[in-house]
Amino acid sequence: MSLATVTLFIQQLNIYGGIILYIMGIIGNILNFIIFSQSTLRKNSISVYMRVAAIFSLLTLQILITRILATGFQLDYALKSRGWCKIRAYFVITFALITLTIEAFSTVDRYFSSCRQAKYRKFSSMYTSKCIILCCIPICLLMNVPTLIFYDIYSIADTQLVCLSVSINYNNYVSYVYSPVFIGVLPFLLMVLFGILTYGNIKRIGRRQVVPSTITNTMTGGASVQSISSRRADVQLTSMILMNLIVVLISVFPYSAYNIYSAITLNFTKDPNQRIIEGLVAQTVLLLWYVNYSSCFYVFIITSKSFRKHSINLITSRQTQKRTESYTQARRTLAAKN
Repeated sequence: MSLATVTLFIQQLNIYGGIILYIMGIIGNILNFIIFSQSTLRKNSISVYMRVAAIFSLLTLQILITRILATGFQLDYALKSRGWCKIRAYFVITFALITLTIEAFSTVDRYFSSCRQAKYRKFSSMYTSKCIILCCIPICLLMNVPTLIFYDIYSIADTQLVCLSVSINYNNYVSYVYSPVFIGVLPFLLMVLFGILTYGNIKRIGRRQVVPSTITNTMTGGASVQSISSRRADVQLTSMILMNLIVVLISVFPYSAYNIYSAITLNFTKDPNQRIIEGLVAQTVLLLWYVNYSSCFYVFIITSKSFRKHSINLITSRQTQKRTESYTQARRTLAAKN
């Protein structure tokens, strides 16, 4: 496999694969934000996590555009502006950390929501989710301030410009701590652990015997019927998050594993063929990494009948509204002429 062949493959992969992910992600995240902002869903604590995740996924996808331009068309503006070099590097790792953190805490929220004991369910609340998000975002922003300091444009052999950090301490921190721990092992452990616990809670809820609704409705005036309906909706939301967790692990884990591999083999001697293969793997897993920021809406559509219904109602209602506005405008124009 020649270097020219690998380079051409990487270019085509980034152009076509990147554009598809970008378009799907923009549409999906906008619809996700709108759907979880509707009155029927926004009162659930998970809606807060999903709206914030949609916002930062949209921001991350804007970085994907710069990657498509740089790798696919050799238009890397980070090599022309020191400010953009620093800011792009800062945005890449910060948005990734925020999104993964939000996704991890959304899994924790689903665990508490699916618990039988009321003392645990109270931790799944709008107040708790907002407090967690308001704490997480500033911490993630501050953690990555060193990126703005150490990243800069450097010249390699006086012929090639690159945007990177030459600080040994910072690079060691990113290679051995930040990448493998904060955007690797730590969020994965949280998501897998609480995902398993939540799955166990859902199975127990499914096996539980429910008092016949006619009797309970007579005794409580219909309150428990509403409670059962609410719990079913909560379980369905939890199933959506668990299914999305699988996609997160599939898309993000290879990237984190490659970062750990790169850190371990950083000082190894590698022949040209090995470097070519590693470059191909790096570009592939990095593009796969963006699937996490493009697929959430489509996972929910496949997983949940209720979410599909919300999506269809949203689209059809917008179309009906446009037709009504057009009809009203036409009538006003006709009346003005008469």
